[in-house]
Amino acid sequence: MKKRCSYMILSLVTLTLLTGCGENKSEVQKEETPKVQGNCEVRECISLLDTKNTVEEINEIIGFEGEKSEYSETYTWKLSDKESITLDMNSTSPILQATIDKEKVKDDDNDFSVFNDLKEDLNKGKNINYKDMVQIISRR
Repeated sequence: MKKRCSYMILSLVTLTLLTGCGENKSEVQKEETPKVQGNCEVRECISLLDTKNTVEEINEIIGFEGEKSEYSETYTWKLSDKESITLDMNSTSPILQATIDKEKVKDDDNDFSVFNDLKEDLNKGKNINYKDMVQIISRR
């Protein structure tokens, strides 16, 4: 009887350890809302900026200091995990660039399948003029 009770307790402990209180995978995979830094969102910030702005002025507009590349005169302001603004001062004229999260700008109503058809026709050597293009696009 003692032996049987010991086996039952051992089995119960083993079962508890195997099933455990581990993290639920569905909870781990939940998408967290991106943490946004700065005074503005990326599209608003880029519209407020100009290539004539100094790095200090851009820091003030965005709300925090940009990270300078150790290899070039390029500054990056990381507004979220997927969005940033970059100032490249390496060329003769400064270049401002915004990286925007594609999920914020995509539109499910757009259908670009017509371009695959056009590409196929062009690869076959077919000439497509403006009138043909209008007809093809209006069919969709």
